Amino acid sequence: MREIVESRLVQSEMNYRLGRNPGIKETTVVEIGNTLADKLKLPESAHITVHQVEVLRLGMELSMPSFMGNAAPEIEKVGAHPEASELSPAQATQILLVLIDQKIINPEYQLSPEEWEKTKYQPEMDRLLEYKKLKDSGELAKTKPHAVLTAYASKDELRTQISKAVSEMSLTDGLDLVNQVFSMAGFSK
Repeated sequence: MREIVESRLVQSEMNYRLGRNPGIKETTVVEIGNTLADKLKLPESAHITVHQVEVLRLGMELSMPSFMGNAAPEIEKVGAHPEASELSPAQATQILLVLIDQKIINPEYQLSPEEWEKTKYQPEMDRLLEYKKLKDSGELAKTKPHAVLTAYASKDELRTQISKAVSEMSLTDGLDLVNQVFSMAGFSK
């Protein structure tokens, strides 16, 4: 199954970079994540929001600009210009995987979507925008570097629920779910 997913993802990324396929919208990443949460019968806190995708995307754009930055030159050559809210298949997959990790290990993401929106979105976005402003202005280079290392005690509840749900799936169910996800992203077999 892993080989099938990797092969389809690589093909989708190549087609995107050649301008043959459109990008994946942030809302589609949310739809895919929430479909997976529903199919695996995970709690409400496992569901994601567009703002969670936006926060992670901005953080990744700041920390990995060559991967999460602008469209590849190949796309610009063929005249396909993705919308700002679109991601390449590899970018969308990375964001979704990081978001799943956050849901498993980070208590700040282990909230219902509504609670996260009310309490976490704006402070997190403000923090990232301030960092971006300092970075863009060159002021960040003048500040003393300091790192904040946050270690989270992993709650294995969600990890256990995911493992149990996946282990109870038949190979056919798993392949159907993979096909559904790729179809949602707009990529056929």
